Amino acid sequence: MRRLYVDLPDGQVHVRTAGHGPIPIVLLHQTAASSVMYEAFSDEFFRDRSADDFTLFAIDTPGFGMSYQPVEAYSLESWADVVALVATELGLDGFHVLGHHTGAAVAILVASRHPERVLGLTMIGALVLPPAEAAERHAAVRGLVPVADGSHLLDVWEAVNTIDGDPLAYPPSLELREREAVDKLLAGTRWHEAYLAVFSADLAAPLASVGCPILLICGRADVLRPYVPTTLAANPRAKCVELASGAYVLDQDPALVVGPFAAFLDAVPAAERVAS
Repeated sequence: MRRLYVDLPDGQVHVRTAGHGPIPIVLLHQTAASSVMYEAFSDEFFRDRSADDFTLFAIDTPGFGMSYQPVEAYSLESWADVVALVATELGLDGFHVLGHHTGAAVAILVASRHPERVLGLTMIGALVLPPAEAAERHAAVRGLVPVADGSHLLDVWEAVNTIDGDPLAYPPSLELREREAVDKLLAGTRWHEAYLAVFSADLAAPLASVGCPILLICGRADVLRPYVPTTLAANPRAKCVELASGAYVLDQDPALVVGPFAAFLDAVPAAERVAS
């Protein structure tokens, strides 16, 4: 993927991009990762389809990767509006949005706050939690506190495995764990604010308001799999695909995601596929 920066009033947003077709797809990463998690997905996506048909834009959420760090507290609403601003600066009138975990939560807000611009919403991971469980997870969030003996570095290393309910089923490679750990450290002492934003948000209401086509993808070992029923209940129009994978499927087996996602894109009415 190629790299570029988009200048916004609050700072620069880093974007990875591939393809040069008329159908734009905005990709949003999990916490506390970065747009690098879409490199393998991009390679797989264009393996059997032309770069003349689609353009991928993987955005580093402000506070993560190589984008600017916001001054204000992190919030899904502000990130969603940043995505819309980036899309405007890139000349995208309409686009598909695909988000993974925290990126899926942001994608829901993008689709609900900017409905006239989103052609289709794809979520990897179910983000509508029952209120009691969301509150429990919110209370359990802990930030990164550097200590003199460096033991916080091991905490970050161990945290990389927590996005799978069964980390032994689809264990990430050492190279993948290292990349994810480095991204967490790059995000610094504020990366946990993203979790606070997700677990304090009522995502059922904005998801219910989304009128564009919706696809939910979730791995069997994904820690968010238990919330598939509540997520689908929020918007029964959503189609759901379960994968034989964990949450790191975009790196470990991107073809599993590309298959149903490409079918979803093909099913969107032709009049909605290309921005006017």
